[in-house]
Amino acid sequence: MLDRDAFLTYLEAFVAFGISVIHVLKEEVEKAAVWSRFNPAWDALDQEPLPVYFRKMTNVILKEEGGPTARAEYSVSLAVGLIVTTGFEATFTVTRADGSIELERVDALPKPSQPGVRGQPEMPGKASARYFFADGPLKDQDVTVACHQYVTRLEQAIAAAEQYGA
Repeated sequence: MLDRDAFLTYLEAFVAFGISVIHVLKEEVEKAAVWSRFNPAWDALDQEPLPVYFRKMTNVILKEEGGPTARAEYSVSLAVGLIVTTGFEATFTVTRADGSIELERVDALPKPSQPGVRGQPEMPGKASARYFFADGPLKDQDVTVACHQYVTRLEQAIAAAEQYGA
């Protein structure tokens, strides 16, 4: 994805999704009346840098009409194969039914004075972009890696709530 604005829009949607998961998790724990058992897991989630950062980012997005900032690193790669044309010769050994052996030499291509070389794309070029947080406690961290870690942490919190009966 090379469109930075689109990426940031999707990141804002991701942040909103994450805070929604936390609110639903809290409601489910309260509804199941297992808050006293789940509370240590909740407190841990409330103190960890990643969930705290995303919660603060939600407040910025929803209340201050701002959003996350990310810097992009772009890369473009193109694989090119070289085809080198040279002359070659081959010698074939033919053994006939009567046992006689015959050698046949073949010049498949005439030997050029200079080998012919031409470039040929092996595949279409690929462009990619990686985004990194531009500021805050996650500055210079890969946005997609941090988001994946956040989802993993939310999954762990949900599993803990389910273990306690929510």
